[in-house]
Amino acid sequence: MSSGKSTLINSMLGKELLHCANEATTATITRIHNKDQQNNFNGSAYNFEPIKSNEKARLKFLDYKSVIDSETLKKWNADNNINYISLTGNIPSIKNSSKHIVLYDSPGPNNSQDNTHQDLTLNLVSDGRYGMIIYVLNATQIGINDDKLFLSQISQVLKTDKHKNIIFILNKADVLDEEKGEDIEIFVRNIASYLKNIGFINPSIIPVSALSALNARKVLNKEPLTRFERNLLQQNIHNLDDDRLIRASYNISDEVKTISLPNTEKKDMSITIKDGLEISKSKINQLIYFSGIPLLENIINYKFQKTTL
Repeated sequence: MSSGKSTLINSMLGKELLHCANEATTATITRIHNKDQQNNFNGSAYNFEPIKSNEKARLKFLDYKSVIDSETLKKWNADNNINYISLTGNIPSIKNSSKHIVLYDSPGPNNSQDNTHQDLTLNLVSDGRYGMIIYVLNATQIGINDDKLFLSQISQVLKTDKHKNIIFILNKADVLDEEKGEDIEIFVRNIASYLKNIGFINPSIIPVSALSALNARKVLNKEPLTRFERNLLQQNIHNLDDDRLIRASYNISDEVKTISLPNTEKKDMSITIKDGLEISKSKINQLIYFSGIPLLENIINYKFQKTTL
């Protein structure tokens, strides 16, 4: 809960589409079917019929929009009758190969006030029709997360199917302060030990800053930024100016790391954002790369190009 799952997916979309909130939202699963070259997102809203053990949930159709925007999804998320949303559109950084790639944004399982969040998410994990789990951890809350039981359940599910992968994302890793002794590589190794003790033999961990990547890509896509986001963007460009997050990734092959290098352009150009703020395009692209998000995207593309689901 509040680890940045929706922000992570929005950063891959390059715009703020999925509803994000610091507090727990309704228990809603959002399915995103990647359709290359589609210009906009369309989608439908559903209600799950009650989930019983060993029985697949059935969907009741409630609404459809031919063009989906963030306000529509915010409204759907606020509707207690809606707990399943299906979207179709282009995820620019993800390419379909022999199979179409579908992402699921699930509720945070650790909402103590609503057990349906964990029930819905565990039902999704146990369903079996997927090839990879992306588990998002919050770097600012490690040690106080109550996700150990849920991770143990996921570990048991994965042991029954060796073809499934899991990647752990350490989001908000850029807030770690090395001058205060918060060394990112030591931090990641400690998380790896924690995950190994739960049952994950050799976990793959990628530290990222999803919000940095989202704001940078919004600039490239000419999406508006608030004053707070503009200030944060400038701060991120100043602070996240090396590949420490990528270097700190754990159990990620050098081959995948290498192909995530940003493209360099012979002629740089400045992008005017607002209020006279100009930032060079190369700095924006570097920020996206240093955020760690392209490394995750390359892993998704790399895995599914080589894997038959």
